[in-house]
Amino acid sequence: MSQRLSHHYVPQFHLRLFAGGGRYIHLASRDGSRFVTFASIKGQCARHRFYGDKQVEDWLGDLESRHAVAYRAVLDIAWNDRKASLSDEEDSHLREAILLQRSRTPRNARILALLGDQMLLY
Repeated sequence: MSQRLSHHYVPQFHLRLFAGGGRYIHLASRDGSRFVTFASIKGQCARHRFYGDKQVEDWLGDLESRHAVAYRAVLDIAWNDRKASLSDEEDSHLREAILLQRSRTPRNARILALLGDQMLLY
């Protein structure tokens, strides 16, 4: 089995929500000077060995599969005929997903590294 070398810090599932379930998404640079149409989702919001360890990527994959169920439930409530609100388990997984996603970006990794360095210097 091959190792996953490209680690996504935004799950591909999230990006597919913006692509109507497709495999491509349209992108714009932050300053708006460049636009890319039909960019593959597979290569977006990913870095080579971002998490370093295969075990971390596997652990995140397990969490994301639980989170995807909660996201689907939210979408069913918003766009389909599901009348019931989120179950306690779905609610818990949704909250976990939000907290996890907030903490796994490159920006947050830099902030945590700086805080760790400051603590060590102290």
